[in-house]
Amino acid sequence: WNATTRSYPDDQCIHELFEERAEQTPDRIALVHEDFELTYSELNRRANQLAHQLIERGVGPEVRVGACMPRSAQMMIGILGILKAGGCYVPLDPDYPRKRLDYLLDDARIELIVTEPSVASRVTGPDRTLLLLTEPSVNVTWDNVDSKGLGLHPDHPAYLIYTSASTGVPKGVIGLHRSIVNRVNWLARYLGVGAREVLCQKTSVGFVDHVAEIFQALSTGVPLVIIEPSLLQTPQAVLREFDARQVTQLTLVPSLLKTLLEAG
Repeated sequence: WNATTRSYPDDQCIHELFEERAEQTPDRIALVHEDFELTYSELNRRANQLAHQLIERGVGPEVRVGACMPRSAQMMIGILGILKAGGCYVPLDPDYPRKRLDYLLDDARIELIVTEPSVASRVTGPDRTLLLLTEPSVNVTWDNVDSKGLGLHPDHPAYLIYTSASTGVPKGVIGLHRSIVNRVNWLARYLGVGAREVLCQKTSVGFVDHVAEIFQALSTGVPLVIIEPSLLQTPQAVLREFDARQVTQLTLVPSLLKTLLEAG
């Protein structure tokens, strides 16, 4: 019963699985958000641009970088860019109270934050540098960063997520590249991710499920539909979005599953 040993690509970082898919299926749709779409090659190029900017600012293995963006394609670019630079991303939900954001930033000792103009004011402060995501340079080819050249390996941290603080102050929990690769590999084996699958991202970045939602799709080369947070307030609207986008797999907490089932 305990024969649980199973091989998986434990010599790779999670963004390297995405880069393989971007090379294999460059023209396939990677992200869908409302009326906006990005192919795997374009998403990879934009993330590479950010990665090179971050490296110039001293980001590398074990350097924590804040990621404060609304749920959007830009958020995915930000997360991928930080990982490609070798950094450890710390998700910061711009809807959090300012007091909580300040606590997370101070506790994690974050000095550099990737953000957007619309929410940048939420994370400003002394000794904090903001890097605003902008449109990529169209005439520049941004190559993948050599992870091994950075000294990055699967046992380096990929993310730092804070608990809900239901039993006290928020506590940071680190996730390694190896752990994410292990989980998405298990998901692919257990659930199967065929070429016609469409996955979705609808969990707040403050909860760890967002990691698997993103990389289960991007590591297997299928589209990832980004669900607007406002839709989650209306079960019928969520179901219509799932139908319209032909979403085939979901990660749901039991309470949301119950709500959707009751809505039809």
